[in-house]
Amino acid sequence: MSVPLLLVTASCSDSGKTTLIERLIPALAALGVRVAAIKRSHHLVDPDTPGKDSRRFRDAGAVTTVLATPGLVTAFHPTERAGPDDLARIATAGAAADLVLIEGFRDETNLPRVEVVAPGAAPLGVGSPLVAVAGAEVAGVPSFARDDVAGLAACVAAWLVDDDRT
Repeated sequence: MSVPLLLVTASCSDSGKTTLIERLIPALAALGVRVAAIKRSHHLVDPDTPGKDSRRFRDAGAVTTVLATPGLVTAFHPTERAGPDDLARIATAGAAADLVLIEGFRDETNLPRVEVVAPGAAPLGVGSPLVAVAGAEVAGVPSFARDDVAGLAACVAAWLVDDDRT
């Protein structure tokens, strides 16, 4: 069985997605949920310094390069397009996770999501299933205040064990 993916999206930048995920991870951990997290960027960001050994391996054509240090393992997987299927595999490689939280992919319509609504903004209203909304009331969907991380975490944990989840 694959690890469930849950998008955390918003209709605009600076809506609080990162802060919510940052607070949601320990709240879910307190409920026994092991979380992997992915941050999507629309910009090419390369954290691997040119000239360093791991970068030299990547530049030589390795399909995966892993940089292992005493406190952190970082894996580099070159890809044409980092889509949700690739991200699930990458995020859970070498780690036992019960859930992958993915910040972004707001145009994805097939994956379940938590939507963060900034003050004064409207919900996205796209076609993927809403697990919950933070920051607004949406009829028929569990809705939470933006700072009700414990309530949202409990909702997500319940969603994980729901047999009817798609």
